[in-house]
Amino acid sequence: MMTRAMLMVSHPDMALEKIGRDTVLERQIKTAAEAGVEEMWLGGHKPANFPSKPLPPALTLYWISSNHVSQKPCLPPYLALSDQHLIDSKALEEVVNGYYAEPTSFTDEQGRMVVQVMTPPQREFLAPKTTPLPKDSCILLERPLISNGILQWAQKHPLRASDPSAGIFGKILGFFRPRA
Repeated sequence: MMTRAMLMVSHPDMALEKIGRDTVLERQIKTAAEAGVEEMWLGGHKPANFPSKPLPPALTLYWISSNHVSQKPCLPPYLALSDQHLIDSKALEEVVNGYYAEPTSFTDEQGRMVVQVMTPPQREFLAPKTTPLPKDSCILLERPLISNGILQWAQKHPLRASDPSAGIFGKILGFFRPRA
């Protein structure tokens, strides 16, 4: 089981755009937590107004500074997550729970990397094995986010803790959808 993940935030302005109730970055963090990630490293400048809401208490976040330093190193094995995609938490959970003897890259329908399993260094270089993710289990983030089907995809793939039918799971994590 992979319990560590890294997300390099290469588009900080897009990471703070809202998709429904959460920013892109908040959704990516919550998705990782729901999938079983326990520690997550975020590369890039930490925004002053982040987070706007409570984050999953079972997840420890580490920010990697501009000189690539964090308070704790992210050692393999870990998952490298694309900041340019949203992924369904159930699909990511399948990746998290897998066993990997070699680097493996999980791709979207167009062959772009969504999740890469980073294994401990081998004696010889191994190119990542490529595995496509199930159809419709992820979406590429393209601007404008609202008019490119991203909000509709996010509504079709709700976070379990944000889903009112999530019951006690959502209440335990503390970020269930409040009733109007």
